Amino acid sequence: MTFPFPIILPRKAVTLTQISSMSGFAHIGDMTGGGGLNGIFDGNTSTGVGNSTGATDTGYAGQNWGSGVSKNLGQVKVYRSGSNWSGSGASGTLTVYGKATAPGSRTDGTVLATAAYNDTLSSVTISVPSGTSYQYHWVGWAATAPAGGNVSCAECEMWEWI
Repeated sequence: MTFPFPIILPRKAVTLTQISSMSGFAHIGDMTGGGGLNGIFDGNTSTGVGNSTGATDTGYAGQNWGSGVSKNLGQVKVYRSGSNWSGSGASGTLTVYGKATAPGSRTDGTVLATAAYNDTLSSVTISVPSGTSYQYHWVGWAATAPAGGNVSCAECEMWEWI
C-alpha cells in the first residue's frame, strides 16, 4: 500500500545538558602541574595560577567516561587561571577531541571543534556540533605566545547532547 503523502514521524528533542559532576570519571591528560588533573575538574572556576593545571606550551586534559560508556559532547567551557592563560599577553588555540580508545598524546583523536584564546578572555566556550559519541573527550592547549610559557586552566566544564 502506498500513501499519496509522506508520513512524518515526530523527532525526539535534542537538548544540551551540562555534565554536572566530573569527579566520578577517570581524568586523562598531561597537565599535571599545580592542582593536577583533579584541579581542572573540581568545579572551581576561579582557581589561582598556583593551584591550576599546567604544562609547557602544549597540554591536554579530559575525561574517560568509562568502559562501554560514550557521550555526544556538545559544548566545552574552559576558564583561565588567575589573570592569564600562559603568561602576560598569552594567546593560543583550544581544540576539543574525541576518541573511542585512550589517546596517546594531545592530538591523538578526532578534532571536534577549535577556538582561539587570549588574555582578554577569562573563559572560552567551544561549541561542538552534534555528531559521534566517544568514550574519551579532552581539550588540547597549544600556546602561540609567549613561547615557553606554561599553559594553565582553572576549570573545564563539559555539556552533552541528550
